[in-house]
Amino acid sequence: MATDMKVVTLTVAELKELMKQTAYEAVAMFAKEQEEQSKDDELLTTTELVELGKYGKSRETIKKFREQIIAENPNQKIAIKHGRNWSYKLKAFDEWFVNHNEAHKEALKIDPRLRR
Repeated sequence: MATDMKVVTLTVAELKELMKQTAYEAVAMFAKEQEEQSKDDELLTTTELVELGKYGKSRETIKKFREQIIAENPNQKIAIKHGRNWSYKLKAFDEWFVNHNEAHKEALKIDPRLRR
C-alpha cells in the first residue's frame, strides 16, 4: 500500500503568503456563517412585524397568528414571551406563515366556503 508523495519546496515568503490567503478565506467563511446565523436568529417585536406589513397590518392579526402557532405546538420557539411583550424569530415565523398560507389555499380548493 504505497502512496504517492510529492515534496514541495517553498520559500519563507511564499509560505507566509499561502498562510495569509488561507487565513483570509477562513475569516471570510466564518464571517459569512455568522451573518447567516444572525439573520436566522433575528428577533422582532410585534410592532416590528406589523411595520413590515408582510404578515398583517394590525397587532391583532399578529396576535391571532401567535395564538395559532402556540395552539399547534405549545413548546414552539417561534413566539417568545419577554415579560408582557412578545418577540418572534423572523425566519421561523416566515416559514410558519408560508406553510400556513399554503395549507389554507389547499383547504379552499376542497371547500371554498372557508374563505375568510
